[in-house]
Amino acid sequence: MIDLMVMLIEDDDILREQLTLILSKELKELKSYPTPLAAIDDYKSYTPDLLITDIKMPNMSGIEALSNIRKTFGDTPIIVASSFHGADFFVDAIKLKIDNFIVKPFDVDELLENIKNIAVKINLNKELNEKNVLLNQYKHIVDLSSYITITDKEGNITYANDRFCELSGYSKEEIIGKPHSIVRHPDMGKHFFKKMWQTILSKKIWQGVVKNRKKDGRSYYVDTTIAPILDASGEIQEFISIKKDITDMVLNKLQLERDIITDRLTDLPNRMNLQSKLRRSSSPKQIMLIDIDRFKDINMLFGIHFGDNVLMYMAQTFHKTPHSKEFEFFRIASDEFIVLYKGTENNALIEYYHNLKECIKTDPFTFQDITFEIDFTSVIMSCKEAHWASIENLQKAMSEAKKRHRPLTIHNDISNNDETYKYNFTWTQKIKSAISENRLELFFQPIYDVNLGSITKYESLIRLIEPDGTVIPPNSFLEVAKLSSNYRDLTKIVITQACQKSSQTGLKFSINLSIEDLTDEETLTFLIHNIKNYKLENMIIVEVLESEGIENFELIQSVFKRLKDANLEIAIDDFGSGYSNFYYLANLSIDILKIDGSLIKNIVNDRSSKVIVQSIVGFAHQLGMKCVAEYVSDKEIFEVVKALGVDLIQGYYIAAPSRDTNIQFNQ
Repeated sequence: MIDLMVMLIEDDDILREQLTLILSKELKELKSYPTPLAAIDDYKSYTPDLLITDIKMPNMSGIEALSNIRKTFGDTPIIVASSFHGADFFVDAIKLKIDNFIVKPFDVDELLENIKNIAVKINLNKELNEKNVLLNQYKHIVDLSSYITITDKEGNITYANDRFCELSGYSKEEIIGKPHSIVRHPDMGKHFFKKMWQTILSKKIWQGVVKNRKKDGRSYYVDTTIAPILDASGEIQEFISIKKDITDMVLNKLQLERDIITDRLTDLPNRMNLQSKLRRSSSPKQIMLIDIDRFKDINMLFGIHFGDNVLMYMAQTFHKTPHSKEFEFFRIASDEFIVLYKGTENNALIEYYHNLKECIKTDPFTFQDITFEIDFTSVIMSCKEAHWASIENLQKAMSEAKKRHRPLTIHNDISNNDETYKYNFTWTQKIKSAISENRLELFFQPIYDVNLGSITKYESLIRLIEPDGTVIPPNSFLEVAKLSSNYRDLTKIVITQACQKSSQTGLKFSINLSIEDLTDEETLTFLIHNIKNYKLENMIIVEVLESEGIENFELIQSVFKRLKDANLEIAIDDFGSGYSNFYYLANLSIDILKIDGSLIKNIVNDRSSKVIVQSIVGFAHQLGMKCVAEYVSDKEIFEVVKALGVDLIQGYYIAAPSRDTNIQFNQ
């Protein structure tokens, strides 16, 4: 039985019950709580010897919870048991003097061992407080648990316990009589020790962390307390130094700090490091973003380990390229790198780009008997002042450069950032107001069935209604919404209104959802719940943009299966605008292909568009899919797409989007 009164804070009901059952048999007394607030409220009636708490609590961050606990319970020992292990948390937890940290799932025996160790410390402190322990007994206890040296007034070592000898690597014979500087590390400057001597010679206790050096040259860190020993007349006789080895903690902290700003794979500074550097510096600079071409294909074809070696090769090649010392290199994303030039030559990065190309050509990537030249796309931009948002601008420019197949682009526009921020802020506020005031509304565009000769379904299109009644189309606010926290709410409004309309009218409606929407578990669950709630099996069609691509085929396949299991139809929108991967589409449960409007608009006079549309229709029909021709704006286009065999037609020739779902179409 461990003689401790313990508080257990755990929001997981099952885990709390299990731990309570186990620990109550081992402890003198145990009380458990679902939240830190509940424990804090009970503090007046119950003062524990030890707290065991999770950090992931409802309505409160981990550090906030620990801070509140520490404020209430003072120096009461705390064991944190959690699956959360972010780098920032470890640093903050150290500052809050957490006694121990156990990563879930953990071994109960390990937890009990930690409790026993803390119980030993607590009981020892109680005994020391309750009894007038003789000096030699205290010295013996400290001697066993700490690293101790005693020096004379000149700083020469007169005593060193066995633990300190083991730590420093020196024997007592080698160290007694020598100045304490024998273990001084050259990193510790004279000014540091000057202040330390000023403190202890003034008969005050000095505390601090000292970096020392062992006999074999290795470094170690000690949390040190030095106290002057005074004689009966109050004069200094000697100094006692009690040390605690904190080498592991310091090295871990240094590693964490390094990991926060360094990419482990390439050993290059990371995005956080770059942003910090750009914020701190106001000198002119030029930035080049480098994106490896077809890197996802490399990973899929050869494997992630192979791809990692490609990234490491690029990082090494940056430094091998001529004049590389004039530049700084960063890895900011999977296959994206930044080259930073702080000089004044306008063409320095352009020259570096060509040198890098030549370096790769001369010494191509080689791994596992496979050799090839790595292609990459670059965007260069000049910054007149520090502005970390320029990285985002570069990435947007990179996306455009990739679409246009431009290996090198000079991008000069960051001057409109303020206007962009103002625009985004204004529309974010408008979206929030529209949501709170129910001014987001669906309009419906009819879809004509060629075989039935009638309108059989409608596409749901969101509109924002201004307070004065002005109808705002989604191209004015949808992209801004995607950048804000309101986007998911907006998506739920579309789903809800479409389901309500279908339930009221008995008509089929399609809704537009992105790959991001469908892979968001909360949105997907909300959609399926509404289908079941409104009993709309086979009445709702989910339209997904083909141009977004399908990067994780297995994930999308599982999502589409859940949609089909919920009796939803699936349409691929804007088919033909992206890479049009027929293999992927042939292996997904697709019901409808909506042909991209860019092919339909010019189909009357563009023979290529006709051939492509005819191929898509044939492909779709062979796989049992229906085809929709969008952007049909006049009778001539209508007749052409009809002759090409499309099943469904949509566009202003049929009808514009409106609130009305009682539309008739007569040719």
